[in-house]
Amino acid sequence: MKFPTSYISFFFVFISIIQSLYFYPKLPLKVAIHYNKYLNPDKFGDKSWFVLIYNLVQIGIFLIFEFVHFHSAKKPESMKIPNADYWIVEERCAKTVRKNQIMNKILCWGTLSFLICIFQLVFLDNLSEHTLDYFGFVWIIIFGYLGYLVIWSSFLLYIFRIPKLKFK
Repeated sequence: MKFPTSYISFFFVFISIIQSLYFYPKLPLKVAIHYNKYLNPDKFGDKSWFVLIYNLVQIGIFLIFEFVHFHSAKKPESMKIPNADYWIVEERCAKTVRKNQIMNKILCWGTLSFLICIFQLVFLDNLSEHTLDYFGFVWIIIFGYLGYLVIWSSFLLYIFRIPKLKFK
């Protein structure tokens, strides 16, 4: 029996809910919801809305990726992949759909992980009354995620390249 990859995606959503439940009672009534370019808070909002929106975003991302996962299996021609004319033919279609689903799951996991890390810093900043300096951590996480996207995109292009034909 194969392990459903949706469980891993749901695990990330579950982690964000646990994270919210842990920090919610500790947060002040008004929390920073926006930071300027120097990472100083410049907009504040109610903690209930902040935590609710955070969890809805995580659940929304999970549901979007799940929809794409199942939709690509039902309508392979709707997949936006490099060299689609070559890959979406009957003899390669099932393998192509599986590769695309795996790549989408990997992107989902990275995106959910990125949001968990960023919101961890936001929760900690709100608990410290904005006295902790997370400037370096924020940029490390952002550039790490951008690097992840570059590697993911490169790998996607590599997987869906047209193989060179071997002539004898």
